[in-house]
Amino acid sequence: LEKTLATVVRTETAAAFDADAIQKALPAILEAWAKDGREDLSVLLPEATLKTVEASLREKLAAHLKRGVELKPHSGLKAGFRIAEKGGAAYYDFSADAVADMLGSYMNERLAAIVAQAAK
Repeated sequence: LEKTLATVVRTETAAAFDADAIQKALPAILEAWAKDGREDLSVLLPEATLKTVEASLREKLAAHLKRGVELKPHSGLKAGFRIAEKGGAAYYDFSADAVADMLGSYMNERLAAIVAQAAK
């Protein structure tokens, strides 16, 4: 049951990170971070996704790009994106795999609680 649940979570999470979602999420995230003075960032996207959304993102993120934000391809990403501080201090993982892992952990706890309750 856990393997089936993990497969469903990974598949659906990857599907949720389509080009439209990324084009909406990235400007909102970068705008919020700019208010905290965080703009020396690299946005890492799957190569195919970057090709699809680059022109649109360059238009939407023009002000951020002028202040140091970079868009870069990342061959290790299948879906989603990462935002890395250029100094290498940290990165924020919004990849489909990372989000699926977080959701899977939460769902496994909930599933365990449901099974335990049903067994009573």
